[in-house]
Amino acid sequence: MLEKVIEYCRTQLHHSSQCSEYLKRRGITKEICDYFELGFFPSHMKSLFKAVDPKWLRAAGLVYDATKGPLQNRLIFPIYNVYDKPLAIAGRTLTAEKPKYINNSYDKRNNLYALNYAKNDIRIADVAIVVEGYFDVIKLYQYGVKNVVATCGTALCTEQVMLLARYTSNVILIYNSDDPGIKAANRAILKQQRTGIRIKSIALPQETKDVDIFLHKYGIEKFAQLIKMKGVNDLLVTNTKSLRGV
Repeated sequence: MLEKVIEYCRTQLHHSSQCSEYLKRRGITKEICDYFELGFFPSHMKSLFKAVDPKWLRAAGLVYDATKGPLQNRLIFPIYNVYDKPLAIAGRTLTAEKPKYINNSYDKRNNLYALNYAKNDIRIADVAIVVEGYFDVIKLYQYGVKNVVATCGTALCTEQVMLLARYTSNVILIYNSDDPGIKAANRAILKQQRTGIRIKSIALPQETKDVDIFLHKYGIEKFAQLIKMKGVNDLLVTNTKSLRGV
């Protein structure tokens, strides 16, 4: 059933001028939208109920009733496990509405966003780049960096590290430059010291906050330099104050 919801949302993506304008502002191409199967969950759900059993939609937490649901008017990111089985969908608000992201329930500890896309590239590169969010993954992929996955709201845990260990023993952990991001990276490193996986960590410059903003401001060349600079280490992260002099 979830496959039908994903396909329905995909058909709605470019019917929403608000969603199209939002993606344009974020610099996301149609090709990338298609590749990651991005969609849009409209406010009017009559056609959705024709495509998917309403009882299943309510049980899955995707709608409340015939007119209301948690994902209405949100950009949709399908979430798959490593074997390409759909697990859930996440919806990002297009406004200042809170919360910014909502997803129906799935086992986050045993999954990583985009690992189904990235696993072969991780194996070839012999390193996995781990970021926080959906847009971080998508924007890096758009720049040609394909060995990337996201934790999406959780600190990197042992189960996720062991998933990555199927493909590499090297992980580069990139977290947001705010204090919670740095603390999350530090916790992840401390917890994984006994897994045998080599985890390097980067805190982004304070003025960029996340990977998506960093790429918009500095471009992919600076990102490559950031990964190689001496601030990448096996110790706890400290904030990179500025890229001047890199």
